[in-house]
Amino acid sequence: MNETTTIRVRLDTRDRLAGLAAEQGRTMAEYLDEVASVQRTEAERRKLQADTLAYLRESLGIDTESQRWVEAGARAEHKWADLSGSA
Repeated sequence: MNETTTIRVRLDTRDRLAGLAAEQGRTMAEYLDEVASVQRTEAERRKLQADTLAYLRESLGIDTESQRWVEAGARAEHKWADLSGSA
């Protein structure tokens, strides 16, 4: 059996989470389980990025160290930051 615990959030946050869960026909606990399972830590994102670059180099022969590739990556990171609001 899975153990559970209680977390404290502001009431408006609780209401928002409950609404998001209800839209998907889930309980709030089910919704939060899903969110936690797909959200990656910074370390996990960096490892995934390193593994992907290694695959591109080793399996597809792409030069991921070229100036063009590095510049494209920087543009993509900047765009992602703009979209996620972390710029």
